[in-house]
Amino acid sequence: MKKLHPFLLQFPEYYLALLFLLSGYSPPFDFHPIGMGLSCLMMLQALRGSRLSGLMVAALFLGVNVLLLAPLIAEASELSATEGALWQLLLGGLLLWSINLLAGGLMLYKYLRPENRAHHSTGT
Repeated sequence: MKKLHPFLLQFPEYYLALLFLLSGYSPPFDFHPIGMGLSCLMMLQALRGSRLSGLMVAALFLGVNVLLLAPLIAEASELSATEGALWQLLLGGLLLWSINLLAGGLMLYKYLRPENRAHHSTGT
Protein backbone atom coordinates (compact mmCIF):
# COMPACT_ATOMS: atom_id res chain seq x y z
CA MET A 1 0.00 0.00 0.00
CA LYS A 2 2.92 2.33 0.72
CA LYS A 3 4.09 2.04 -2.91
CA LEU A 4 0.59 2.69 -4.24
CA HIS A 5 -0.03 5.85 -2.18
CA PRO A 6 2.45 8.16 -4.02
CA PHE A 7 1.14 6.95 -7.38
CA LEU A 8 -2.44 7.68 -6.37
CA LEU A 9 -1.51 11.20 -5.34
CA GLN A 10 0.23 11.84 -8.68
CA PHE A 11 -2.56 10.22 -10.74
CA PRO A 12 -4.85 13.31 -11.02
CA GLU A 13 -2.26 15.58 -12.61
CA TYR A 14 -1.19 12.98 -15.15
CA TYR A 15 -4.82 12.10 -15.85
CA LEU A 16 -5.66 15.76 -16.50
CA ALA A 17 -2.59 16.15 -18.71
CA LEU A 18 -3.76 13.17 -20.77
CA LEU A 19 -7.33 14.53 -20.95
CA PHE A 20 -6.12 17.92 -22.16
CA LEU A 21 -3.86 16.31 -24.74
CA LEU A 22 -6.60 14.01 -26.04
CA SER A 23 -9.18 16.80 -26.12
CA GLY A 24 -6.99 18.68 -28.58
CA TYR A 25 -6.28 15.64 -30.76
CA SER A 26 -7.74 15.29 -34.23
CA PRO A 27 -6.75 12.44 -36.54
CA PRO A 28 -4.49 11.61 -38.26
CA PHE A 29 -1.87 13.35 -36.09
CA ASP A 30 -2.84 16.92 -35.26
CA PHE A 31 -2.84 18.41 -31.78
CA HIS A 32 -4.41 21.74 -30.93
CA PRO A 33 -1.85 24.12 -29.37
CA ILE A 34 -4.13 25.04 -26.46
CA GLY A 35 -4.59 21.38 -25.55
CA MET A 36 -0.85 20.83 -25.72
CA GLY A 37 -0.19 23.93 -23.62
CA LEU A 38 -2.67 22.91 -20.92
CA SER A 39 -1.20 19.42 -20.93
CA CYS A 40 2.29 20.84 -20.41
CA LEU A 41 1.02 23.03 -17.57
CA MET A 42 -0.45 19.98 -15.85
CA MET A 43 2.83 18.11 -16.25
CA LEU A 44 4.65 21.05 -14.66
CA GLN A 45 2.07 21.03 -11.87
CA ALA A 46 2.74 17.33 -11.32
CA LEU A 47 6.49 17.80 -11.23
CA ARG A 48 6.93 21.14 -9.45
CA GLY A 49 3.46 22.39 -8.60
CA SER A 50 2.67 24.71 -5.77
CA ARG A 51 -0.09 24.19 -3.25
CA LEU A 52 -2.07 27.24 -4.37
CA SER A 53 -2.06 26.34 -8.05
CA GLY A 54 -2.98 22.75 -7.20
CA LEU A 55 -5.96 23.90 -5.15
CA MET A 56 -7.07 26.27 -7.91
CA VAL A 57 -6.87 23.55 -10.56
CA ALA A 58 -8.71 21.04 -8.34
CA ALA A 59 -11.50 23.49 -7.47
CA LEU A 60 -11.92 24.58 -11.09
CA PHE A 61 -11.90 20.99 -12.34
CA LEU A 62 -14.47 19.87 -9.75
CA GLY A 63 -16.69 22.88 -10.44
CA VAL A 64 -16.71 22.29 -14.19
CA ASN A 65 -17.32 18.60 -13.60
CA VAL A 66 -20.38 19.25 -11.46
CA LEU A 67 -21.74 21.65 -14.10
CA LEU A 68 -21.22 19.09 -16.87
CA LEU A 69 -23.54 16.62 -15.16
CA ALA A 70 -26.55 18.79 -16.16
CA PRO A 71 -25.99 18.44 -19.95
CA LEU A 72 -25.50 14.70 -19.50
CA ILE A 73 -28.85 14.40 -17.72
CA ALA A 74 -30.55 16.69 -20.26
CA GLU A 75 -29.25 14.65 -23.18
CA ALA A 76 -30.27 11.40 -21.48
CA SER A 77 -33.80 12.71 -20.88
CA GLU A 78 -34.24 13.18 -24.63
CA LEU A 79 -33.58 9.50 -25.37
CA SER A 80 -36.05 6.69 -24.87
CA ALA A 81 -35.35 4.07 -22.21
CA THR A 82 -35.72 1.25 -24.73
CA GLU A 83 -32.87 2.54 -26.89
CA GLY A 84 -29.40 1.18 -26.35
CA ALA A 85 -28.00 4.65 -26.93
CA LEU A 86 -29.46 5.86 -23.62
CA TRP A 87 -27.71 3.21 -21.59
CA GLN A 88 -24.50 3.67 -23.52
CA LEU A 89 -24.62 7.44 -22.90
CA LEU A 90 -25.36 7.01 -19.21
CA LEU A 91 -22.75 4.32 -18.66
CA GLY A 92 -19.99 6.19 -20.50
CA GLY A 93 -20.92 9.62 -19.17
CA LEU A 94 -21.34 8.61 -15.55
CA LEU A 95 -18.17 6.51 -15.64
CA LEU A 96 -16.14 9.44 -16.96
CA TRP A 97 -17.85 11.80 -14.52
CA SER A 98 -17.03 9.49 -11.60
CA ILE A 99 -13.37 9.17 -12.61
CA ASN A 100 -13.15 12.95 -12.94
CA LEU A 101 -14.67 13.43 -9.48
CA LEU A 102 -12.21 10.92 -8.05
CA ALA A 103 -9.29 12.73 -9.69
CA GLY A 104 -10.49 16.12 -8.44
CA GLY A 105 -11.07 14.77 -4.95
CA LEU A 106 -7.60 13.24 -4.87
CA MET A 107 -6.12 16.58 -5.94
CA LEU A 108 -7.97 18.38 -3.15
CA TYR A 109 -6.83 15.77 -0.64
CA LYS A 110 -3.24 16.02 -1.86
CA TYR A 111 -3.02 19.79 -1.53
CA LEU A 112 -5.04 20.11 1.69
CA ARG A 113 -3.08 17.53 3.70
CA PRO A 114 -1.37 18.90 6.82
CA GLU A 115 2.04 17.44 5.87
CA ASN A 116 1.74 19.09 2.46
CA ARG A 117 1.11 22.47 4.11
CA ALA A 118 4.19 22.14 6.31
CA HIS A 119 6.27 20.98 3.34
CA HIS A 120 5.34 23.96 1.17
CA SER A 121 5.36 26.58 3.95
CA THR A 122 8.99 25.83 4.86
CA GLY A 123 10.05 26.05 1.24
CA THR A 124 11.63 22.58 1.12
